[in-house]
Amino acid sequence: MEVFGADWVPVDEIKRGPTVEKVFAWAREVREESHRYIDSLEPDDFAKVMPDAGDQLPVGHWLFITVAHTALHLGRIQMLRALVEGTRERAC
Repeated sequence: MEVFGADWVPVDEIKRGPTVEKVFAWAREVREESHRYIDSLEPDDFAKVMPDAGDQLPVGHWLFITVAHTALHLGRIQMLRALVEGTRERAC
């Protein structure tokens, strides 16, 4: 079962879904693939605006937004960890 793809998956099926280890493996694969893509960009690619981008923001701007968004999620994961562990540490 692929719960992280673009296809819709019923909630009951997701609940029977992957183990934590499989989720971590998937996250590692996505991270590695993303790094390979970003590493393949030429300096001029960061200034390009894609023709279908309705907002007219360059690739570099979108990468910055994505990194900031990812950091927000990581902070939430850290907060959840603190709640599970019963500690009162800061989110990050």
